[in-house]
Amino acid sequence: MPSKGFARVSLYNIQLHDAAVGVPNGVHPASFLLARYASEDKLPLPVLQKYFDGRAPTLTTAFVIPAFDIPPLVSDKPTNHQSRDLYPLNRTRDFPRHILCLRVKSKKKLEKTRDMVQEKLRGVFDFEKDDLWFRGMNVKALMLSMSFFVPVISTSNSDEFGPGIYASNDFDEGAKYAHPQGALMIFKNPDFRDLSVWETGKDEWNNLTATWLNIYKKEVKISDSHIDADVIKGPLSSDQHEARKRGRYPTQSEITQITCVSYDSCGALANSLVAIVYFHP
Repeated sequence: MPSKGFARVSLYNIQLHDAAVGVPNGVHPASFLLARYASEDKLPLPVLQKYFDGRAPTLTTAFVIPAFDIPPLVSDKPTNHQSRDLYPLNRTRDFPRHILCLRVKSKKKLEKTRDMVQEKLRGVFDFEKDDLWFRGMNVKALMLSMSFFVPVISTSNSDEFGPGIYASNDFDEGAKYAHPQGALMIFKNPDFRDLSVWETGKDEWNNLTATWLNIYKKEVKISDSHIDADVIKGPLSSDQHEARKRGRYPTQSEITQITCVSYDSCGALANSLVAIVYFHP
Protein backbone atom coordinates (compact mmCIF):
# COMPACT_ATOMS: atom_id res chain seq x y z
CA MET A 1 0.00 0.00 0.00
CA PRO A 2 1.48 3.37 -0.94
CA SER A 3 2.10 5.69 1.95
CA LYS A 4 1.89 8.94 -0.01
CA GLY A 5 -0.09 10.17 -3.00
CA PHE A 6 -2.86 8.55 -4.90
CA ALA A 7 -2.94 6.07 -7.76
CA ARG A 8 -5.04 7.32 -10.69
CA VAL A 9 -7.06 4.53 -12.24
CA SER A 10 -9.10 5.07 -15.46
CA LEU A 11 -11.87 2.66 -16.26
CA TYR A 12 -13.38 2.32 -19.71
CA ASN A 13 -16.58 0.55 -20.59
CA ILE A 14 -15.61 -1.09 -23.89
CA GLN A 15 -18.17 -3.26 -25.63
CA LEU A 16 -17.18 -5.01 -28.82
CA HIS A 17 -19.29 -7.58 -30.59
CA ASP A 18 -18.31 -10.53 -32.73
CA ALA A 19 -18.03 -9.55 -36.40
CA ALA A 20 -16.21 -10.70 -39.51
CA VAL A 21 -13.94 -7.87 -40.65
CA GLY A 22 -11.89 -7.87 -43.83
CA VAL A 23 -8.33 -6.68 -43.29
CA PRO A 24 -6.52 -5.18 -46.33
CA ASN A 25 -3.47 -7.03 -47.60
CA GLY A 26 -0.20 -5.83 -46.09
CA VAL A 27 -1.82 -4.30 -43.01
CA HIS A 28 -1.20 -5.58 -39.47
CA PRO A 29 -4.59 -6.91 -38.22
CA ALA A 30 -4.30 -5.58 -34.63
CA SER A 31 -3.31 -2.09 -35.75
CA PHE A 32 -6.05 -2.02 -38.39
CA LEU A 33 -8.80 -3.12 -35.99
CA LEU A 34 -7.74 -0.81 -33.16
CA ALA A 35 -7.61 2.20 -35.49
CA ARG A 36 -10.99 1.26 -36.95
CA TYR A 37 -12.66 0.91 -33.55
CA ALA A 38 -11.16 4.22 -32.44
CA SER A 39 -12.50 5.97 -35.54
CA GLU A 40 -15.97 4.55 -34.76
CA ASP A 41 -15.73 5.78 -31.13
CA LYS A 42 -15.85 2.20 -29.89
CA LEU A 43 -12.36 2.42 -28.43
CA PRO A 44 -11.06 5.35 -26.30
CA LEU A 45 -8.10 7.13 -27.88
CA PRO A 46 -5.89 6.65 -24.75
CA VAL A 47 -6.16 2.88 -25.21
CA LEU A 48 -5.04 3.26 -28.78
CA GLN A 49 -2.18 5.50 -27.70
CA LYS A 50 -1.14 2.94 -25.10
CA TYR A 51 -0.91 0.26 -27.77
CA PHE A 52 1.22 2.49 -29.98
CA ASP A 53 3.41 3.58 -27.06
CA GLY A 54 1.90 7.05 -26.88
CA ARG A 55 1.98 7.68 -30.63
CA ALA A 56 -1.45 6.99 -32.00
CA PRO A 57 -1.55 6.81 -35.79
CA THR A 58 -3.54 9.29 -37.85
CA LEU A 59 -6.94 7.79 -38.44
CA THR A 60 -7.62 7.24 -42.12
CA THR A 61 -10.68 6.19 -44.07
CA ALA A 62 -10.48 3.37 -46.60
CA PHE A 63 -13.12 3.00 -49.28
CA VAL A 64 -13.91 -0.45 -50.59
CA ILE A 65 -15.56 -0.39 -54.02
CA PRO A 66 -17.12 -3.27 -55.98
CA ALA A 67 -14.32 -3.06 -58.55
CA PHE A 68 -15.17 -6.29 -60.32
CA ASP A 69 -18.96 -6.01 -60.26
CA ILE A 70 -21.47 -3.96 -62.21
CA PRO A 71 -21.16 -0.40 -60.83
CA PRO A 72 -24.06 0.36 -58.46
CA LEU A 73 -24.98 3.51 -60.41
CA VAL A 74 -25.93 1.49 -63.50
CA SER A 75 -29.66 0.80 -63.93
CA ASP A 76 -31.99 -0.82 -66.45
CA LYS A 77 -32.58 2.57 -68.06
CA PRO A 78 -29.97 4.20 -70.33
CA THR A 79 -28.29 6.86 -68.18
CA ASN A 80 -25.18 9.00 -68.58
CA HIS A 81 -22.61 8.77 -65.80
CA GLN A 82 -19.20 10.27 -65.24
CA SER A 83 -16.56 7.65 -65.92
CA ARG A 84 -14.81 8.44 -62.62
CA ASP A 85 -18.05 7.79 -60.73
CA LEU A 86 -18.32 4.41 -62.40
CA TYR A 87 -14.66 3.50 -61.98
CA PRO A 88 -12.79 5.63 -59.41
CA LEU A 89 -9.55 3.89 -60.37
CA ASN A 90 -9.93 5.05 -63.99
CA ARG A 91 -6.73 6.81 -64.98
CA THR A 92 -7.02 6.62 -68.77
CA ARG A 93 -7.47 10.21 -69.90
CA ASP A 94 -8.65 9.23 -73.39
CA PHE A 95 -12.05 8.00 -72.23
CA PRO A 96 -14.92 10.52 -72.49
CA ARG A 97 -15.94 12.19 -69.27
CA HIS A 98 -19.50 10.86 -69.56
CA ILE A 99 -20.54 7.38 -70.68
CA LEU A 100 -24.02 6.05 -71.38
CA CYS A 101 -24.64 2.91 -69.31
CA LEU A 102 -27.34 0.27 -69.37
CA ARG A 103 -27.93 -2.94 -67.42
CA VAL A 104 -30.00 -5.68 -69.07
CA LYS A 105 -31.06 -9.14 -68.00
CA SER A 106 -29.60 -11.78 -70.29
CA LYS A 107 -32.01 -13.91 -72.23
CA LYS A 108 -31.24 -17.53 -72.97
CA LYS A 109 -30.65 -16.71 -76.62
CA LEU A 110 -28.24 -13.93 -77.51
CA GLU A 111 -30.54 -12.74 -80.28
CA LYS A 112 -33.27 -11.88 -77.78
CA THR A 113 -30.80 -10.02 -75.59
CA ARG A 114 -29.63 -8.06 -78.64
CA ASP A 115 -33.20 -7.11 -79.57
CA MET A 116 -33.85 -5.86 -76.04
CA VAL A 117 -30.66 -3.76 -76.02
CA GLN A 118 -31.46 -2.23 -79.39
CA GLU A 119 -34.99 -1.42 -78.27
CA LYS A 120 -33.75 0.31 -75.11
CA LEU A 121 -31.16 2.28 -77.09
CA ARG A 122 -33.48 3.16 -79.95
CA GLY A 123 -33.18 6.88 -80.56
CA VAL A 124 -29.63 6.88 -79.20
CA PHE A 125 -28.03 4.70 -81.89
CA ASP A 126 -29.02 3.51 -85.32
CA PHE A 127 -27.57 0.01 -85.23
CA GLU A 128 -27.95 -0.33 -88.99
CA LYS A 129 -26.44 2.96 -90.16
CA ASP A 130 -24.14 4.31 -87.43
CA ASP A 131 -20.42 3.53 -87.51
CA LEU A 132 -20.50 1.36 -84.38
CA TRP A 133 -17.86 -1.05 -83.08
CA PHE A 134 -18.38 -3.59 -80.32
CA ARG A 135 -15.99 -5.15 -77.79
CA GLY A 136 -17.24 -7.66 -75.22
CA MET A 137 -15.54 -8.97 -72.09
CA ASN A 138 -16.20 -9.97 -68.49
CA VAL A 139 -16.65 -7.22 -65.90
CA LYS A 140 -13.20 -7.76 -64.42
CA ALA A 141 -11.55 -7.24 -67.81
CA LEU A 142 -13.66 -4.12 -68.29
CA MET A 143 -12.52 -2.65 -64.97
CA LEU A 144 -8.90 -3.34 -65.92
CA SER A 145 -9.47 -1.78 -69.34
CA MET A 146 -10.93 1.34 -67.76
CA SER A 147 -7.76 1.65 -65.70
CA PHE A 148 -5.30 1.09 -68.55
CA PHE A 149 -6.67 0.67 -72.09
CA VAL A 150 -3.98 -1.47 -73.69
CA PRO A 151 -3.98 -5.09 -74.88
CA VAL A 152 -3.07 -7.84 -72.48
CA ILE A 153 -0.37 -9.99 -74.04
CA SER A 154 -1.18 -13.69 -73.87
CA THR A 155 0.60 -16.64 -75.47
CA SER A 156 -2.55 -18.74 -75.40
CA ASN A 157 -4.96 -16.49 -77.29
CA SER A 158 -6.10 -16.85 -80.89
CA ASP A 159 -6.08 -13.22 -82.03
CA GLU A 160 -5.88 -13.24 -85.80
CA PHE A 161 -4.06 -9.92 -86.16
CA GLY A 162 -1.72 -10.30 -83.19
CA PRO A 163 -1.64 -8.32 -79.94
CA GLY A 164 -4.01 -5.35 -79.88
CA ILE A 165 -7.39 -3.99 -78.81
CA TYR A 166 -10.04 -5.71 -80.94
CA ALA A 167 -13.54 -4.57 -81.88
CA SER A 168 -15.96 -5.75 -84.56
CA ASN A 169 -18.80 -4.09 -86.45
CA ASP A 170 -21.18 -6.90 -85.49
CA PHE A 171 -23.18 -6.68 -82.25
CA ASP A 172 -23.49 -10.44 -81.81
CA GLU A 173 -19.77 -11.02 -82.37
CA GLY A 174 -18.87 -8.53 -79.64
CA ALA A 175 -21.67 -9.54 -77.29
CA LYS A 176 -20.83 -13.24 -77.31
CA TYR A 177 -17.75 -12.46 -75.20
CA ALA A 178 -19.96 -10.70 -72.63
CA HIS A 179 -23.09 -12.86 -72.67
CA PRO A 180 -24.66 -13.96 -70.34
CA GLN A 181 -22.67 -12.11 -67.65
CA GLY A 182 -20.25 -9.41 -68.73
CA ALA A 183 -20.04 -6.04 -70.44
CA LEU A 184 -20.17 -4.76 -74.00
CA MET A 185 -18.27 -1.59 -74.90
CA ILE A 186 -19.79 0.36 -77.80
CA PHE A 187 -17.61 2.75 -79.82
CA LYS A 188 -18.89 5.25 -82.38
CA ASN A 189 -16.98 6.94 -85.20
CA PRO A 190 -13.41 6.34 -83.95
CA ASP A 191 -11.19 9.08 -85.39
CA PHE A 192 -8.25 7.38 -87.10
CA ARG A 193 -7.69 10.14 -89.68
CA ASP A 194 -4.17 11.02 -88.46
CA LEU A 195 -3.17 7.38 -88.01
CA SER A 196 -1.97 4.64 -90.31
CA VAL A 197 -4.86 2.27 -91.04
CA TRP A 198 -3.87 -0.89 -92.89
CA GLU A 199 -6.82 -2.49 -94.68
CA THR A 200 -5.57 -5.94 -95.55
CA GLY A 201 -5.93 -7.39 -99.02
CA LYS A 202 -6.81 -11.05 -99.47
CA ASP A 203 -3.22 -12.32 -99.74
CA GLU A 204 -2.04 -9.99 -96.94
CA TRP A 205 -4.89 -11.20 -94.73
CA ASN A 206 -4.07 -14.86 -95.45
CA ASN A 207 -0.42 -14.45 -94.53
CA LEU A 208 -1.14 -12.34 -91.44
CA THR A 209 -3.72 -14.71 -89.96
CA ALA A 210 -1.66 -17.79 -90.79
CA THR A 211 1.29 -16.28 -88.93
CA TRP A 212 -0.57 -15.30 -85.76
CA LEU A 213 -2.65 -18.49 -85.71
CA ASN A 214 0.56 -20.50 -86.03
CA ILE A 215 -0.55 -22.19 -89.25
CA TYR A 216 2.58 -23.34 -91.05
CA LYS A 217 2.66 -22.18 -94.67
CA LYS A 218 5.95 -22.27 -96.51
CA GLU A 219 5.11 -19.27 -98.71
CA VAL A 220 4.04 -16.84 -95.95
CA LYS A 221 5.38 -13.28 -96.33
CA ILE A 222 4.16 -10.41 -94.14
CA SER A 223 3.49 -7.06 -95.84
CA ASP A 224 5.68 -4.09 -94.88
CA SER A 225 2.45 -2.24 -94.07
CA HIS A 226 2.32 -4.25 -90.86
CA ILE A 227 5.36 -2.43 -89.49
CA ASP A 228 3.92 1.10 -89.57
CA ALA A 229 0.26 0.30 -88.97
CA ASP A 230 -1.59 1.88 -86.03
CA VAL A 231 -4.82 0.08 -86.92
CA ILE A 232 -5.29 -3.18 -88.80
CA LYS A 233 -8.67 -3.61 -90.48
CA GLY A 234 -9.96 -6.72 -92.19
CA PRO A 235 -12.47 -9.56 -92.14
CA LEU A 236 -12.98 -11.88 -89.22
CA SER A 237 -12.42 -15.55 -90.01
CA SER A 238 -15.36 -17.92 -89.93
CA ASP A 239 -13.55 -21.22 -89.37
CA GLN A 240 -10.43 -20.52 -87.34
CA HIS A 241 -10.44 -23.84 -85.51
CA GLU A 242 -10.87 -25.89 -88.69
CA ALA A 243 -8.17 -23.91 -90.49
CA ARG A 244 -5.67 -24.60 -87.71
CA LYS A 245 -6.64 -28.23 -87.59
CA ARG A 246 -6.14 -28.73 -91.34
CA GLY A 247 -3.19 -26.38 -91.74
CA ARG A 248 -4.87 -24.13 -94.31
CA TYR A 249 -5.77 -20.47 -94.57
CA PRO A 250 -8.97 -19.46 -92.70
CA THR A 251 -12.12 -18.47 -94.55
CA GLN A 252 -13.13 -14.82 -94.43
CA SER A 253 -16.52 -13.95 -92.94
CA GLU A 254 -18.77 -10.96 -93.64
CA ILE A 255 -17.86 -9.41 -90.27
CA THR A 256 -15.18 -6.72 -90.16
CA GLN A 257 -12.82 -6.29 -87.23
CA ILE A 258 -10.38 -3.55 -86.30
CA THR A 259 -7.31 -4.04 -84.16
CA CYS A 260 -5.61 -1.08 -82.50
CA VAL A 261 -1.93 -1.96 -82.36
CA SER A 262 -0.36 1.31 -81.15
CA TYR A 263 -0.85 3.58 -78.14
CA ASP A 264 -2.23 6.35 -80.36
CA SER A 265 -4.86 4.12 -81.91
CA CYS A 266 -5.86 2.65 -78.53
CA GLY A 267 -6.31 6.23 -77.30
CA ALA A 268 -8.40 7.15 -80.34
CA LEU A 269 -10.65 4.12 -79.84
CA ALA A 270 -11.03 4.87 -76.12
CA ASN A 271 -12.05 8.43 -76.99
CA SER A 272 -14.88 7.10 -79.15
CA LEU A 273 -16.47 5.06 -76.33
CA VAL A 274 -20.13 6.09 -76.12
CA ALA A 275 -21.82 3.32 -74.14
CA ILE A 276 -21.32 0.28 -71.93
CA VAL A 277 -24.02 -2.38 -71.75
CA TYR A 278 -23.85 -4.73 -68.76
CA PHE A 279 -25.39 -8.20 -69.00
CA HIS A 280 -26.51 -10.05 -65.88
CA PRO A 281 -28.32 -13.39 -65.42
